[in-house]
Amino acid sequence: MPEFLKTGSSPKTNGGAQTLDVPAIVKGVIDDIRARGDEAVRSYSEKFDKWSPASFRLSKSQIDEIISTVPEQIVADIKTAQRNVRAFAEAQRGTITDLEIEISPGVHLGHKNIPIDCVGAYIPGGRYPLLASAHMTILTAKVAGVPKVVACTPPINGQIPSSTVAAMHHAGADEIWILGGVQAIAAMALGTETMPKANFIAGPGNAFVAEAKRQLFGDIGIDLPAGPTEVLIVADHKADPTTVAVDLLSQAEHGPDSPAVLITTSREVGEASIREVDRLLKILPTAPIASVSWDRFGEVVLVETLDEAYKLADDYTFEHVQILTENPREALKKMSNYGALFLGEKTCVSYGDKVIGTNHVLPTKKAGRFTGGLWVGKFLKTVTYQEVTSASQSGELGRLCGRAARAENFEGHARSGDLRAHLPKVVEDLQMLHAAVNKILVSNRQLPLDPLRSTSTGTGLLPPESQDVQQHQDEPENMEPTTRDEDTGIRDSIEPLNQVPIKSLYEVTQLGSLRPRQLSPPRSANGTPGSTRLLSDIVSQGKLDWNDALRLTMRFLNKTDYYLYGILHGFDSIESIRHASPLLLTAICTVSALHEPHGEALFKICSLELRTLISSFVFAPKATVHDFQGLCIASFWLSDISWSVSGLAIRRAIEFQLEHSFEIVVGDKQLQRRSGTKIQFTSGEDALSCLRVWYLFFVCDHHMSILYGRPSSFGVQASVNNWERYFKAMPQSITDTRISSQIELVLILEKVTQLLGPDIHARTPLIFKAQLELFGQQLDQWVSSWSIRYEQHQRIGKYPRKSLTIHYLFAKLFLTSHVFRGLSSDPNKDPIPQEFYDMAQDAVRSARSIIDLVTGDETMKAAFVGMPHYYHTFVAYSCSFLLKLHTEYHQHLGLERQDILSAISRVIELCQRTPCASYHLVRWMGAGLQKLSKNYEAALAKGAMRRQEPAQASENRMDQLQPFDNEIGSEFRILEDSEARWDMSRDAEGLFSEICQDVIPSTSHIRNSSYPADGSVAQADAEQFDQYWGFVSPTFGSEYLGFGLL
Repeated sequence: MPEFLKTGSSPKTNGGAQTLDVPAIVKGVIDDIRARGDEAVRSYSEKFDKWSPASFRLSKSQIDEIISTVPEQIVADIKTAQRNVRAFAEAQRGTITDLEIEISPGVHLGHKNIPIDCVGAYIPGGRYPLLASAHMTILTAKVAGVPKVVACTPPINGQIPSSTVAAMHHAGADEIWILGGVQAIAAMALGTETMPKANFIAGPGNAFVAEAKRQLFGDIGIDLPAGPTEVLIVADHKADPTTVAVDLLSQAEHGPDSPAVLITTSREVGEASIREVDRLLKILPTAPIASVSWDRFGEVVLVETLDEAYKLADDYTFEHVQILTENPREALKKMSNYGALFLGEKTCVSYGDKVIGTNHVLPTKKAGRFTGGLWVGKFLKTVTYQEVTSASQSGELGRLCGRAARAENFEGHARSGDLRAHLPKVVEDLQMLHAAVNKILVSNRQLPLDPLRSTSTGTGLLPPESQDVQQHQDEPENMEPTTRDEDTGIRDSIEPLNQVPIKSLYEVTQLGSLRPRQLSPPRSANGTPGSTRLLSDIVSQGKLDWNDALRLTMRFLNKTDYYLYGILHGFDSIESIRHASPLLLTAICTVSALHEPHGEALFKICSLELRTLISSFVFAPKATVHDFQGLCIASFWLSDISWSVSGLAIRRAIEFQLEHSFEIVVGDKQLQRRSGTKIQFTSGEDALSCLRVWYLFFVCDHHMSILYGRPSSFGVQASVNNWERYFKAMPQSITDTRISSQIELVLILEKVTQLLGPDIHARTPLIFKAQLELFGQQLDQWVSSWSIRYEQHQRIGKYPRKSLTIHYLFAKLFLTSHVFRGLSSDPNKDPIPQEFYDMAQDAVRSARSIIDLVTGDETMKAAFVGMPHYYHTFVAYSCSFLLKLHTEYHQHLGLERQDILSAISRVIELCQRTPCASYHLVRWMGAGLQKLSKNYEAALAKGAMRRQEPAQASENRMDQLQPFDNEIGSEFRILEDSEARWDMSRDAEGLFSEICQDVIPSTSHIRNSSYPADGSVAQADAEQFDQYWGFVSPTFGSEYLGFGLL
């Protein structure tokens, strides 16, 4: 049982104002102000505060003049305290997000957090100028986004409290009024001729202010029903009695009715604290007030255990609870009822009251049982919304609503649901009739009917998602190559003489296959398409479960997309993507399935559907930018098809003239509907999305060019050469900043390949040394200039800047590794030219830095699974590059075997621990690198590595390998093949082919198949091999790990 070492003398008596009939007095003031407005406000200000200025509201000039009289140190302290309050409030605001979910296909539920439009802030004056209340109320409201804050504070002894005005102004008050008490609260809540009406009032105050807020609640919202300040301290045997006493009295001085309680497990600490309080009350300047509070409401309670102390403290439910124990953070788990916790002897309630940053407007009188204190969330209205975009789901909801409403005898509600329940059947009937008539017309070579007029505005009988079904049903199912467009005999205009030849041929023949392609206007990302359709995609066809599709899509939208600069930022739900493009949806699901642990089955389904859609896209007469976004995603993430898909996408992008979006984005041409060969945009955002995709195809094409050692297929484009105009047009966009930086980097690397050529056997001439060094300087300037423009990303943190660094390292490795090109396999006969020695060292440093960054940086490790495959390829290349260098040049370059193996082992560990489907490239990288390292070490252990010796000592290298395991001899050709040079691709291909037998044993015979020189599978096993690789993993031909880079 608790033992009271001290109790209050009169706990039921509050004295002072409480002896008055406060509710009646306050009601009279409020009613009078409600009736007489400003006249009543002035009369009560004169009566209670002896204050009646010409205007209660301070002008800007008055505020400036008043603040000029405040000592500089006070102003500096105000700003420091407000900086802390602002930082914490902004962090709180960051935790409050809008929400939208799709609980079933086409049924969207969400909430938004909307700031209150006008808030009244009350800054009490009374005995002391409470500057901190300005920070806590005004500043917090402004951080929440409140557009207008009206702040009131009373005069003190007939004078304007200058320091309080300074705090109010720096906190961001839009209006400052020198007006206090009930009259201020009523004026803000009701509005007068001069005072704007607030919708919410925040801030502490005396009993009259608290009662006024209570009575006006309903007319306005209030923060908390305030009461006297309360403090409770939990202390153990190690607590310092002086600290306990000081902290108790720091709150008791607020007023004669402020409770101060100590709960302790130590009798010694409790009794010493009582003696220390009595001593301090003899010297404390505020003792006349604090002593009354301590005498009436002070308590010291002795308990046996801290658990008992925490439970008793919860029962008190005080505003401030201070923990002075050996393990203060234990209270965070043990306690649940309080206004605020102050943990440890280095923390005190006064910090929270004045400067530390948390809000001091806290619940009192046991309100902590059901609410917390004032924070940014108090100034936000969380409101919900609903939207149904699917006719079928609306029908289902309508039937459910009808039954539920009739169970409650609400017939009007039921009929509202009935109306929508029958709509889909009407839609289906209309579609069937319309489609049937059109098929008859088309079969007779007649023009089809126009789309149903009731769908033209999206508000007729036909639901939005079914409108485009008319267009699709109107088109013949099998378009013959020789189909001619209908010639009405009327031309919109005379074609110019300088038109391209193919247009002339089209004019003559009217062959549909020659018709210039037009990019269809994009469907909007909010799920309400400009030209919408009855959905036909991987979900509606039943191939992919809705919940799986939702999970995969949201995984991509919430994180993966931002690794590719956030090009899908306009999409926020699966439904919006489904309306935009089946190809985009399938590409997203395929990539996400690859990134999902145990996602193999989903990957098979999505990958097969994606290949089908891409095949159809080859001959598609129409396309949207969203289709190209889907191809872009496949190109960057799916290594097995990236080269083929990117090439197709670029050809079709040129055909649909995506680059013309550049003219609109940079302002050379106005947005308008165009005919002929010009693409159509419905908004500037459409043009920007189109240009971003166009640039990403350029970047991807050059990535593929580097990885595959093949020429770029993009060609010279004005939009690329003038990329700086695009960047200047989008100065505030992190997406466009990241894309622009990549364009500049690719253009530098393009110059490298143009100078050195694609022949991996051609030696790099010494005369190119100066040019190579210049390229290196350009790369240094590139990373320096762009790094200052990169900021931390809300979704992926520091990744943008980290990726900038790794691209820089990739580029440096690509550049400097050319100094090894064309050298013979014997470094003693054909050593690294002395002129290139520094660059060779740079190549080693770059490769090591790539490995260190990817394996040692937490941001990069977390992003490893979601990176585009270009990153993985260069990581794999860095590993093989270092292994090869150590084989040939460890003496020349000072390479340590254990250092290289340790670095590669970290990559292997990262690949093995990365959560993803077993088909993901990193899984194969981990297994392949492990095998390479094992064979490398085995060869070293048996003395088979070729040493740096004269040529005559190396003539029998083939014989040296004969005693070894055939696997080592055949798979580790890096050690034996003098013609291998810098191409480890064949070894990697054989290696990965063997590994696949561990995944599916039934394919083990493939390993022993004969392989032609081009690396393809022998004809006898081609069918099984294709079937296996089509479903089990991305293709790992000689290029896919980047080992054939040089």
